[in-house]
Amino acid sequence: MSNLKQLEEHTSDFFRRHWPSEMTMQTVPAWTIWREFPYGPVPNHDVSGCYALLREGKVMYIGLGRGRDHGISRRLSSHVIRSDKEQTSKAYKLREAFQDISAIYTLGFPRDFSYLSASLEIFLIRELDCPPMNSRV
Repeated sequence: MSNLKQLEEHTSDFFRRHWPSEMTMQTVPAWTIWREFPYGPVPNHDVSGCYALLREGKVMYIGLGRGRDHGISRRLSSHVIRSDKEQTSKAYKLREAFQDISAIYTLGFPRDFSYLSASLEIFLIRELDCPPMNSRV
């Protein structure tokens, strides 16, 4: 099973292959960790991009969040997290199927390059040998 280091290495490989050469390396999107689920907002919540669900340092799922105004947060809130009504209005908790997830990593793309998010998702699923929760049984 793949780990965070492999996720980052394959992501770097993707950007070496596909990031426009006229862009500086400082502008290449990077993974942002979100461990404190009760407190929002979701990193990169308002842009298109990818997210990775990790359990004890192992990559369990690679997902895609695309949208004009809601991006990654819309996708996460429809499948992985939900509002925690017992807390504040900006508090979240993991849905039942994802209770064992210990971290969510997000990677947001600048609007002009959001089309690459779908390619990154497919690339990472392939390179990480299909994380367990990406496979269909």
